[in-house]
Amino acid sequence: MSKDSFSASTRIILYFITSALVLPSYDFFIGIVLGRTEIFGVSDPFSVIISFISSLCFFIFLEKILENKMYFTAIILCLSALALPVVYMQIPVQFGDRPLIYITPTILGVLVAFLESFYRKNWREIEIEDWKTERSVQIGILHSILAIEMYVINRGINFTHLASELARTGTLWSYLFVIIRQLIVIPLNFIIAAAPIYFYQKKKLKTPLAVFFTWFSIGAILFILKWDEYPVSLLSGGIGIFPPQPDYLLRPWLPLILIIVSWKLEESYRGEKEDSA
Repeated sequence: MSKDSFSASTRIILYFITSALVLPSYDFFIGIVLGRTEIFGVSDPFSVIISFISSLCFFIFLEKILENKMYFTAIILCLSALALPVVYMQIPVQFGDRPLIYITPTILGVLVAFLESFYRKNWREIEIEDWKTERSVQIGILHSILAIEMYVINRGINFTHLASELARTGTLWSYLFVIIRQLIVIPLNFIIAAAPIYFYQKKKLKTPLAVFFTWFSIGAILFILKWDEYPVSLLSGGIGIFPPQPDYLLRPWLPLILIIVSWKLEESYRGEKEDSA
């Protein structure tokens, strides 16, 4: 390995380490300022790791957005990252259960990036101007439909009954929980399937594709193994990180951040190989 290649490797490692520490460190600083450091007890090492990966993912996505001069998305991304720890600091959430605080800005940024690109009528800004006719789109739509179907089976949802109950007793929070949340995660389920296919078609990146197929395989296998348990009780599942069942539809957070991180890793690795060749 050449000296330049070694320097590039060092820069990438430092970038990853620094980025992974920023959001949790900021969150902890807010806890000190507000006198709420007692909520940072570590309860789940797996969730702590996901917290650091989520922070890293945030800066990878911010870097890609700034490269494409999507400044509105960058502003929303940064403002949400600054505000969310302050909001959640009012809730007694353990540090080991906090990864959603660090994942949410990136999720919001992904959705805003699509909206901003649509508004500007220039899909090149997020590099999706040439979705190969249209295999990635087809797979993304199919994955969203499967996720919805698994959610309906898991919960034993009767749409007519659900609509009548919401009309009779619905509150703002119930509408947000039952309708808005699902409307947010449907496009995310599209993205976690379509993006890896697109990356493979355009850039021959294999790691994001492996991440998606691993996630989908785990979800499908658990869905089959738990078939006799469905529909699950109202206390089961939810918006947790892992595993993807029950409620596969509501859990796109982990594959999304791993797809973005693996995208950066494979691109960096390929860049180093080209530099050393």
